[in-house]
Amino acid sequence: MSIPRHDKRGSLNHNSKLDLIKVRHILGSTKSNAALGRELGVSPAAISNVRTGRTWFWIDDDWNGDNADDGDIAEAA
Repeated sequence: MSIPRHDKRGSLNHNSKLDLIKVRHILGSTKSNAALGRELGVSPAAISNVRTGRTWFWIDDDWNGDNADDGDIAEAA
């Protein structure tokens, strides 16, 4: 039995370039969308969509990058 479509969001989607660690980094960063996009290999629009809640909206505000550090990003990239 396949996973229902509504459960294939975020990193469960096979086309996803972002994961929870990267999203937490985006939410906790003060860098521009363009700078983060270059760093993470995604478009500035993808960064904007995360920040505005268009995508990855189910991530709580408690996850604003407090536990993410640059070492995690380097390992995940």
